[in-house]
Amino acid sequence: MSISNRFITSYRASAGVLKQLLESLCAIRAINCLRSQNREVTTQLSLECHTHLSSYIVKALIAILTVLLILLQIKLWTGHGSVPKVWELQNALEMKRQEKKRMIERNQVLEAEVSDLKSGLEAVEERARLELGMIKKGETFFQVIEPPRESKAGR
Repeated sequence: MSISNRFITSYRASAGVLKQLLESLCAIRAINCLRSQNREVTTQLSLECHTHLSSYIVKALIAILTVLLILLQIKLWTGHGSVPKVWELQNALEMKRQEKKRMIERNQVLEAEVSDLKSGLEAVEERARLELGMIKKGETFFQVIEPPRESKAGR
């Protein structure tokens, strides 16, 4: 049983005991009034008891509703599925959407490259020259090596 349920149960039990106590006090006053044979005072006391009883019930109801509101707010801000957790999940979702967009763009580039490789020999030849350093038959390979630059401090 959670803390809130235990608190509500004990609060209801206390409210019930309080109600019984007030009713018994009202009954004792009514009996005393009947003994004195004063019906007008008895009616007035009876109305007074009902007024006190209903004011206590309203106060108890307000207290119970306040406690429930506080418990709901605590659950809203700290429990499972709380507002901060929702914000965190929304941020994670946005990051996943951006990653998906990047992956789609990457896949499109790869698809274009694959179709280019399938359709023509020029792409294969270009790749062989750049990545593998291959040359065609009858071509002469020249490699130009630039001399290292002297720094201005060395002059």
